[in-house]
Amino acid sequence: MVVPASNITVWLLSTNCRATSAIRRFGVPSQPVTIALPSLQEHQIRLQGCATYMPDDYARAIAIIQAGGVRAQDIVTARLPPERVAEAFVLSASGSQVKVLVTR
Repeated sequence: MVVPASNITVWLLSTNCRATSAIRRFGVPSQPVTIALPSLQEHQIRLQGCATYMPDDYARAIAIIQAGGVRAQDIVTARLPPERVAEAFVLSASGSQVKVLVTR
């Protein structure tokens, strides 16, 4: 599952993940992020960071979507608020969704 990192989303994910899950954080956070380390260790959750996507990448993706090259609704098939993150993980693991987005 891919989520924008903030203190609350990382906390929710680290306390709601199944054992041996992975949280992938893409991009560079604008401020320090607090992580519930005891929960990560207890459940053997892997936290992986990546700065692969940069502002120019997002601008290009938005331009492609706006030009009709890709339909965003075909990629993001489920949107859930942070308070339903546990359900988002179930949906993501079910194989019934292309991309599950946790967002406000």
